Amino acid sequence: LSSLVGMGRRSYTRSSSRGGGRRRGGSMSSDSSASFSRSRSNSRERSPTPERIPRLVVRNLTRNVNEDHLKEIFGQYGEIVHAEVQKDARSKLSLGSAFIEFKAIKEAERALDCMDEAHIDGNKVVVKLAATNLASSP
Repeated sequence: LSSLVGMGRRSYTRSSSRGGGRRRGGSMSSDSSASFSRSRSNSRERSPTPERIPRLVVRNLTRNVNEDHLKEIFGQYGEIVHAEVQKDARSKLSLGSAFIEFKAIKEAERALDCMDEAHIDGNKVVVKLAATNLASSP
C-alpha cells in the first residue's frame, strides 16, 4: 500500500484572463468597478435542494489499481459502501476512473480534501464529488 499512495501538494492559481476586462458588447472596460453579476428574482419559488449522495469519482488511475486498493486507501476517511473501477466492456481493462461511495457526505468531503491531487500508484489523481442525487440513484 505504501507504494501506491503519496500525498501531492496543491497549488491554486486563478487566471487573470477570466473576464478579460471586456464588456458584453466587446469594448474594453474603462470602469474597473463594473459588475456583471446576474440578479436573481426572489419572486420565483425554488425547488428544495436534493440531498447529495456521498459518491466520489476518481480519475487518472493506473491499470494496477483495483477496488480493494481503493477501499484500503479511501477507507481511512470513512466507511465505504461501494467502490467500482470503470472497465472496458470488451477487454475488461481499467479505464482509469472509479466511483467510491461513502456512508456519509462528510466522510466523502474529507476524502476529497485529502486525496484530490494525491499520488496513487505513481499517478496524480483527480478526485471530485460525483454529480448524482437521490432522484437519479437506483
